[in-house]
Amino acid sequence: MINRGGNGDGRERVENVSCKTWDNMRANMKAIRTSKNLTQADLGERMNRGRVFVTELENGRYCPTLALVELVANALEVPVPTLIADTDKKSSKKK
Repeated sequence: MINRGGNGDGRERVENVSCKTWDNMRANMKAIRTSKNLTQADLGERMNRGRVFVTELENGRYCPTLALVELVANALEVPVPTLIADTDKKSSKKK
């Protein structure tokens, strides 16, 4: 992960975010959001952010800080561990 600086709003611009935790969060964030019938704009509003911010976060354009992870979890009304859990069945199966 290469940090490209931030803009002071709890997110850092990065290239090639490969951290599994953030990958999990992005996948779970979208799955939870859609299961609650929330649009990106709805979630952005709950977070006092815009739709574009949610889109960029879900697409991995930013590496969130812990404070931002907590903000997303609160906006989705789920605990942080649920948001960052590894739900990929293939990677969790033992060979």
